[in-house]
Amino acid sequence: MFQEITKALEKQLLNPLPGVKAQGKMRPYLPGFPNLDIPPSPFAKESAVLALLYPIQDQPHILLIERNIYKGAHSGQISFPGGKLEKNESYTEAAARETLEEVGIDNGCFHIIGELSKLFVAASNFNIQPIVAIADQAIIPHPDSREVAQILETPFQLFFEQNRRKEKLIKSTMGMELMAPYFDVHNKTLWGATAMIISELIEVTQLAPQNKLRMR
Repeated sequence: MFQEITKALEKQLLNPLPGVKAQGKMRPYLPGFPNLDIPPSPFAKESAVLALLYPIQDQPHILLIERNIYKGAHSGQISFPGGKLEKNESYTEAAARETLEEVGIDNGCFHIIGELSKLFVAASNFNIQPIVAIADQAIIPHPDSREVAQILETPFQLFFEQNRRKEKLIKSTMGMELMAPYFDVHNKTLWGATAMIISELIEVTQLAPQNKLRMR
């Protein structure tokens, strides 16, 4: 099943992406102003994250991390490995480097199959480019304890279950109360940019003809 799903996903990533429409299903918003959005800043910093899929007992899993508590916009949040681009670095290079630094997985363990739509995060003033990758066998993470509180190996199937999608008020690091759609995984709240990226990944997977009956 893993190879069938990921091969179909790889082909679908060559087609136009659902983009903002798919991301928007999990976009936090101000109560009473659901359509208000902050436009991307011309001074935003560039960053990349890696959405890594790999098999456990032939079932697709996705690698997530819970970040340590620190003074920053994404303290304690669930996210993909990733971070800011260094000088003269491509998005793919940055995603691979950050994955090695944060969870100890070398890019020889996976191959890139495509990109999802870029999104702007006002709280940290970052443009985030999601990179999608596949590992053909189970991985062995070695998390950096300074940045990662724990590894969350998550069956991809969970994100297709409607009862995992919920919504609640969350106070952002900018001090605003936001109504936040979120995924309930590992009894934790997965929201914000990571949830928006996963929302698009779900839709791309469902658009692949071979996957319509398998991942729902």
